[in-house]
Amino acid sequence: MTRNAWMIIPALLALGCKAEEDAQPKHSTCKALDDRGIINRLDNVRTEEGAQDLFALNGHCFEATHVLPTGAIWGVRFAPETPEGDTPDFHIQMYFSPPEDEAELVVTPPARLSLAECVSVPKDDPLAMCGHVDDNSNDNATDDVDLRGKTGAMDLGIVETDSDGVHKYEGQLEWTLFAVDANEQFTSPSLRMSATFHWAHPDGAW
Repeated sequence: MTRNAWMIIPALLALGCKAEEDAQPKHSTCKALDDRGIINRLDNVRTEEGAQDLFALNGHCFEATHVLPTGAIWGVRFAPETPEGDTPDFHIQMYFSPPEDEAELVVTPPARLSLAECVSVPKDDPLAMCGHVDDNSNDNATDDVDLRGKTGAMDLGIVETDSDGVHKYEGQLEWTLFAVDANEQFTSPSLRMSATFHWAHPDGAW
């Protein structure tokens, strides 16, 4: 056997071990969305260690339950699967302008941090996105801001385009969220969250 062949074998073994490490079993929430054929979703949602129970997420998947168009700006709300008629314990909502090419959307907070509909931010900058988390576990279903996205980005790519020129998107989201006090100021502690974003423009022939 040649010297090069001896070098190739350990490399292939190392790749095999890496593949085994990366092939983690899907979370049950993801399998449930797979079974229902849900396209619009946040996959593999994870938070850092030490997050409180409600937001201790380890690969969860959430369905896009609402799509809220406001002109060129789209709001998408993601929530855990919940029995019909019940309010989800929380939801994640973000506003953005769908790009016409691959793009990095930068998390940009609005001037008024507690304003749930932050459409002015992506309207002012098409490469900006704005978002928040609403904790509904101790209040009603009114959309309010319990955690506001302060920093981060979402790398969006186009995975499919239909005949009318609208797109399906996929991207990696990494952002940090903070609580907001009565004086419209960020407060700690913060929450770091990552996820894989999947969204098909509703005007498409999917």
